[in-house]
Amino acid sequence: MAEIVIVGGGAGGLELAIRLARKLRNRPADRVTLVDRKMNHVWKPLFHEVAAGTRGISGDQLSYLSLAGLHGFRFRTGEILSIDRENQTVVISARSGPAGESIPERTLAYDHLVLALGSEPRTFDIPGIRENCFFLDTLDQAHRFQDAFFEHCLRLDTKESAEKKQLNISVIGGGATGVELVAELSHAIGHLTRYGFDAFDPEKNVSICLVESAARILPQLSEGLSLKAMARLEDLGVDVRTSCRVQEVLPGGDVKTDNDGVVASEMTAWVAGIGAPGALSHLFPSSYLSMGFLSIRETLQLADDDRIWALGDCARFPGPTPDRPLPPKAQVASQQAEHLAKEMYRVLASGASARPFEYKDYGSLINLGTHSTIGQMMGNLLGSRNVDGWLARRAYKFLYRRHQFILHGVFRGSLFILSELLRERVHPRLKLH
Repeated sequence: MAEIVIVGGGAGGLELAIRLARKLRNRPADRVTLVDRKMNHVWKPLFHEVAAGTRGISGDQLSYLSLAGLHGFRFRTGEILSIDRENQTVVISARSGPAGESIPERTLAYDHLVLALGSEPRTFDIPGIRENCFFLDTLDQAHRFQDAFFEHCLRLDTKESAEKKQLNISVIGGGATGVELVAELSHAIGHLTRYGFDAFDPEKNVSICLVESAARILPQLSEGLSLKAMARLEDLGVDVRTSCRVQEVLPGGDVKTDNDGVVASEMTAWVAGIGAPGALSHLFPSSYLSMGFLSIRETLQLADDDRIWALGDCARFPGPTPDRPLPPKAQVASQQAEHLAKEMYRVLASGASARPFEYKDYGSLINLGTHSTIGQMMGNLLGSRNVDGWLARRAYKFLYRRHQFILHGVFRGSLFILSELLRERVHPRLKLH
């Protein structure tokens, strides 16, 4: 009997648990256990829509217990506290409820341990970031941003003095999340007048600024696409500032930049850097890189332990060149989960050594609102091709659809998609509470 424990129920960890449990149905002695601190799964690339209020997330939250029952793996809630590599056990935290501790600390034995813990924000020790910024790394953080945004808009709509009617929003980080967030916020503000927000002019009384330290936004795309995205954002009224380094975020939200510049801001979001959860630096000090991620081999195993694997945002897989590891994005985690499910099954069935993971880059897509998506798609038939408009929008939506099909199967996944389309027809365009 083999015990496979997967810690982290994000896109990579959950897809691995489902794929591996399916493969092990003909090996009932082998068991898959998924561990996560939350009870529900939400696809992380949706968080910028939640933060802007353009997506109600209730229909996208999936119960881990329900998925475990559907696919045949176990689920345990908790955070990893310690690991005994000699005895191959992990300790996960207790769970507290309204009446106190509902589940005590538990110890789980493993034959193979997979770390799929995702990422957390890195602030690079810039003063004021943690104290004065919003983050979008968890669903709770996205909800906090949306609540604050809506409250600011309510106050703005009720102020009597026109001179005081101003809301400044700053987003620090010109990667995919930052660009998608400012675009979504711009569209959300434009929709407010449909719901009775008529005492202020969104174009005059609300400003959005995107701050990026590099020379251009979206460095993962070609320079041409980066410039096109920047032009689209400026058409939406976003103030894009490149080559602008943040020195400090002040208590009121204002952003102090190099050359003594100050970006006025009542709401400031930090989406400029991520790293592996800090707990991993204590649990695996020999594998924790100075850049803030776990170091893994090409087989997705730790260098000093064949029974511990890592995938997704918490690990850095060697890229085409040593100074360019694979980026932390959903398609990397999904491909690693698919590969690891096959390899772990092969290792369990035959005792063979794991084979290296090979990444296939299918491009990057950036959503700039309801009707605008740009990016680059790659394939064996077409090579590398820039895409824009309807085709890009369909391809962007397909990324989430594929995730839904993996989680539910084609039939149930199709029903989930249909229910989502029906919700869009009857619910308000914005979350108004």
